[in-house]
Amino acid sequence: MRTTTLMAAGFLVAALSSPAIARHGSYSSSSSSSSTSSSSQLPADLPLNARPGECFAQVYEPPRFETVTEQILLKPASERVDVIPARYETVTETVLVKPASTRLVDVPARWDWVDETVLSSPARSEWKSSSCSSIGAVQNGTGECVCLVDIPAKYETVRKHVMIAPASTRLIDSPAEFETVQKSVMRSPAQERRTAIPAEYTTVTRQVQVSNGRRAWVKVGCESADIFALDRMNTLRLERNLREAGYDPGLADGVFSENTRRALSAYQADHGLPVGSCDSLTLESLIP
Repeated sequence: MRTTTLMAAGFLVAALSSPAIARHGSYSSSSSSSSTSSSSQLPADLPLNARPGECFAQVYEPPRFETVTEQILLKPASERVDVIPARYETVTETVLVKPASTRLVDVPARWDWVDETVLSSPARSEWKSSSCSSIGAVQNGTGECVCLVDIPAKYETVRKHVMIAPASTRLIDSPAEFETVQKSVMRSPAQERRTAIPAEYTTVTRQVQVSNGRRAWVKVGCESADIFALDRMNTLRLERNLREAGYDPGLADGVFSENTRRALSAYQADHGLPVGSCDSLTLESLIP
């Protein structure tokens, strides 16, 4: 701890030659004369409810921003309608063209010409005169002879128109008639398919101002506010050295803020310096 204090004490060598430190002198007699001469220049908006012995420094608190992440709608939710056409197939089928039937048919008589042998003269016996010489000598013959002769039957061929089959009727069965055809058959009808399309969002990160910059009074706990008479450059050195020493003075911007005051008080407590004091020892140990 002593080593840290000694190292920090050496930081003041260059700062004491700065216009701000030179203006303060020894931080004692000049401080009182400075306060006397500046009493006529007091600001109008002094701290409220202050008690005797309390000191305040006016600081500028910059605007505060916060990082906000939000989702922005890029495209609203919608619905896509897809039309699925009907599905057809070509099939081969046997189609009835003419149904089976039965009909009554007249069958006419059937005639034909036939040759027929008919008896024109029947067989018979007939006496005929004959020469007696062929018979032989007959005693006491007169010379007249007769013979009983067989005459055969006579036939002749005649052509006749003969009925072979009489007229009739009959039932005729007519079979059914079929034909093979190809036709297009619908297997599934046309239909709609609806698909929900979710909304599209994008994530946007932006800085949002949550408070405006303002001037405020900060209680400093020392009877002299000469430390706040430091210019912006020396205040920036004070903040940087507090950070290097392991203390968080907030944003190193050259403005003595509440964070700077807390870091300074912590430094004083750790190094055995009067906490809240604005004496030259504190300045010598922190401003190189």
